[in-house]
Amino acid sequence: MFSSEPRAEGRHERGVSEVLAFILVFTIIIGSVAIVSVIGLQSMNSYQEGEQLRNAERGFDALSDNFNDIIRYDGIKDRSGELNLRDGSISTDYEGTELTVTVEHTNGTTVYDETTTTGGLVYQSSRGSDTIAYEGGGIFRGDGEGSVALEYPMIRCTDDRAVITILEIEPDARTFASSETSRISISETNATRETYTNVDSVEIDVGDSEYETGWEMVLENRFEDGDCSLDGGTVTIHIVEAEIDF
Repeated sequence: MFSSEPRAEGRHERGVSEVLAFILVFTIIIGSVAIVSVIGLQSMNSYQEGEQLRNAERGFDALSDNFNDIIRYDGIKDRSGELNLRDGSISTDYEGTELTVTVEHTNGTTVYDETTTTGGLVYQSSRGSDTIAYEGGGIFRGDGEGSVALEYPMIRCTDDRAVITILEIEPDARTFASSETSRISISETNATRETYTNVDSVEIDVGDSEYETGWEMVLENRFEDGDCSLDGGTVTIHIVEAEIDF
């Protein structure tokens, strides 16, 4: 007669299988939670960095519109504004972009050939490598590999007239970090304006720059890849030197 009771060996094997299954399921759950947590944290950090930079862009847009009054109007020498740093930092410890402006007369002579360095006010995010810079009167954003122009400097070329206005901010070894709103001011220290007639062409070359591709974008849009053909027209070059305090 056969016994209806299961063998002890069978019960033991089933017990081991159940324990292994439990361990496997538990391991899968813990691994899934860890992966989701890592991905979620990375996504949150990316979102926070993007939001921080978008807020900085809006702040720089308002700040530059205010600061550029010292470029637009001869009677205005000082301007100030506010910028919420949101745990980021600002610095004027920055040489800026080298711009060489060359003006050719219709008789073939070079009547102007000068290199200026813009300096700038640079914002650094606390969560990444992206930066936003106010330089030359424009706003640029870079990530260490490339850059774009968010607001163009005051550089224009038409069929018979070119106007080149460049803001030079004096480099100063100052950096400031905060989570609050900071007041920033700009003061004109010097300005020159030169006008040339019977101009054949104007050329702007971009030298050393952390925002080279952004400046190239400006020149492609406002000039023809950095060249402005006037065929006897007029060019005005306005250089404004200033210092920033915060």
